Amino acid sequence: MRKTFTTYVKLQKLGGSAYKSIRMWFSKALFRQNIGRLPKVCCPQHTLTNDQPTTTTRRPNNRNGAFTKLPSPDNNECGVNAFNSSKRIVGGTPSERGQWPWMAAIGFKIRRRRANGKPEWMCGGALITKRYVLTAAHCVSPDTTGEYEPYTSSEFVFTKEHPQFVSDYDDSLCSTPRNEIGTCISIRQCRYLYDILNNERNNPRAVQYVKNSHCGLEGRLPKVCCPQHTLTNDQPTTTTRRPNNRNGAFTKLPSPDNNECGVNAFNSSKRIVGGTPSERGQWPWMAAIGFKIRRRRANGKPEWMCGGALITKRYVLTAAHCVSPDTTGEYEPYIVHVGSIDLEDTSSGVSIEIERPIIHEQYTSARKLNDIALFRLREDAPLSDLIQPICLPYDTNLRSELFERKTPFVAGWGSTVFRGPLSPKLRHVQISVVDNPKCRQIFSNYGATINENILCAGVLSGGKDSCGGDSGGPLMYPLDTKYYIIGVVSYGKKCAEVGFPGVYTRVTNYIQWIADNIS
Repeated sequence: MRKTFTTYVKLQKLGGSAYKSIRMWFSKALFRQNIGRLPKVCCPQHTLTNDQPTTTTRRPNNRNGAFTKLPSPDNNECGVNAFNSSKRIVGGTPSERGQWPWMAAIGFKIRRRRANGKPEWMCGGALITKRYVLTAAHCVSPDTTGEYEPYTSSEFVFTKEHPQFVSDYDDSLCSTPRNEIGTCISIRQCRYLYDILNNERNNPRAVQYVKNSHCGLEGRLPKVCCPQHTLTNDQPTTTTRRPNNRNGAFTKLPSPDNNECGVNAFNSSKRIVGGTPSERGQWPWMAAIGFKIRRRRANGKPEWMCGGALITKRYVLTAAHCVSPDTTGEYEPYIVHVGSIDLEDTSSGVSIEIERPIIHEQYTSARKLNDIALFRLREDAPLSDLIQPICLPYDTNLRSELFERKTPFVAGWGSTVFRGPLSPKLRHVQISVVDNPKCRQIFSNYGATINENILCAGVLSGGKDSCGGDSGGPLMYPLDTKYYIIGVVSYGKKCAEVGFPGVYTRVTNYIQWIADNIS
């Protein structure tokens, strides 16, 4: 239900039975626009233009000279897989056997020693003939592999580097357990993790986080994936608690210092981002907002059209456009579901009716300003490892933070492609915060107001973003061992459009409003 700037193509000349069939399989999210009784379809653009090939005529392969030693695509000697399923899901998902049959894993051992035990699988490659594998020079050069070397089970494999290879490749880059960009260094050089290990050794979650950060050895000392932001001067390098300024109205909010918020039950280091399925307990504050037809009793399953985040046992933070009749039309929110990641099986979680919505008094749907709202639940959410509130950034330091170049997460049950069906399973992605001046310039021709109450985030090269159905969901920033909500999904230009970030309501500018409206 995330609002988008877009254009449409109408499906014309639909007869009775054809119309009924299409309406049955179209997601109701596609019918939220006021387009009468005719559905709209996502028509492949190449069918609307004349610049696309319409035949499969083979091009000459120019396979002469030295190239005759290479496998021929025309004779099906290469590039063919045994994976015929139509359910190919990309974006960091597990592959099936036979899907990429040319993939080669490169095994390493300690240089000048016999191989003992299993290899260290540290590089990849591609089989290009029956006898040759193509890989990167930095997987071979001692300048980058250090004490390790690639090998086979019998003897060292013959390798050949490009003669002009320059070994200035930075292979120390790594991904932390929270999928932040990090540098693989000795734990003694990473003051941030070293202090966590010393000061929070009785905290199992903190110890597990340090263990999951392991990325190698330097002699006998372990190396860890140290978050890069902790290696600069503008970040704390110890785990000394900052004053949380939790006075006055903020005493009603959960405290990060007392582990009352922002803690998940997901300790795996195998988090793959890029629009991938989430695991149970990974985002325990995620709330799915269920809708029904306005002024009618709820019949059957809710229409899950928005997201939100549990911020106390009784309140969910969401977007105003998920509440306002100006944008929800004939639908109205009436129920919240927490504790599940699969909306096709909600038995594992809890559904709680909404007692009343609280929409920001200055919300304007036309200009998309102050797009923030609260749901007060009819009863408290039963807190557990799978149901937890996320922390609000009411600390003075966080409220003044712009989060530029930080890499928070966004999660939701929205579409995985623009105007596609909603995802029944919770998915998440890591994106980068874009500074407001740049975001203002990007949206300058689209009538969007990018002011101090807005936060923009995305991947400008495209491919990662929130999308339709993710509206109201949280933009989540990891700090120390807690997560904070710093943004609420508001709108964007289509989804993951190249050159365009998503637009979020900046939560730090609404902390006082939230506190004033929580009773």
